[in-house]
Amino acid sequence: MVTKTKEEALIEANRQKISAIDHQILSLVKERESLSVAIGRIKQELAIPQRDFAREKAVFEAAKHTALAIGLPANFAVALQKLILEDSLSRQEQDRIKNA
Repeated sequence: MVTKTKEEALIEANRQKISAIDHQILSLVKERESLSVAIGRIKQELAIPQRDFAREKAVFEAAKHTALAIGLPANFAVALQKLILEDSLSRQEQDRIKNA
């Protein structure tokens, strides 16, 4: 039987914590997606444009500020937000097609 060293046990414990955080991140992205789809439906009912470029700019600026405040690279935060935004817009479009 192979016993783990203290360091190996610490690695495993930290990996389990990372997995839990990854699950939380994805759950929050899913929650955000649901809210985005709801917003898209309301915008469609009100016949207003789906894209709000001023809002998008504000989201990116907020991401930069938050990243810098917590010690993350601003460009990483903006890239992540862009990826999330692109997915949100895609989900809204899929929802419009499905409910057309």
